[in-house]
Amino acid sequence: MFFPKYEFSDEAMTTEYGITLHRIRALKAIRLENREVRLGELGGWLESEANLSHFGRCWVEKNAAVFGSAYVFEDAVVSGRVLVYEQADIYGNASVLGDCHVHGYAKVYGNAKVYDDADISGKSRVYGHARVYGSDKVSGGSRIYGSAHINGRSKISGLPEVFGRSRIRGKSQILGRPIIYGNAEICGT
Repeated sequence: MFFPKYEFSDEAMTTEYGITLHRIRALKAIRLENREVRLGELGGWLESEANLSHFGRCWVEKNAAVFGSAYVFEDAVVSGRVLVYEQADIYGNASVLGDCHVHGYAKVYGNAKVYDDADISGKSRVYGHARVYGSDKVSGGSRIYGSAHINGRSKISGLPEVFGRSRIRGKSQILGRPIIYGNAEICGT
């Protein structure tokens, strides 16, 4: 038998894009990675129930918003002033935190963490144990995975692959189709 995980509260707001969002309320306790959402606790904002699964431990926290055809599912958590929109997906055990934007056809999954002011867009993929944080912009068809870390104010665009234990820091720009792997370290100014 199906028991919904959340319901829409009476609170609604209209975004700068003219989309009406509804605040959610937990209908049961949900054990997240570092805390528990309590029964009756208010969560974040959704355009529709098609934005957040009722299955798994996925959750959208208080100030985060998910709209358009974006979808959060499995055990993923979206928290902070995060915006997830267009056709973006957040799933697995992924976390998107802070003031991030994930949009376009971007996917964040596995055990990946995206936080601070990062912007993930296009057909980019961030997965595995990858971390993208700072004011980074990952776009195009970029793939960031393995244990790669991208931080600072880097711009990664085109079709690059960054994986292994690679580190990209500072104001680095990675464009085109490079493959960066192993213990590579790239530092911008």
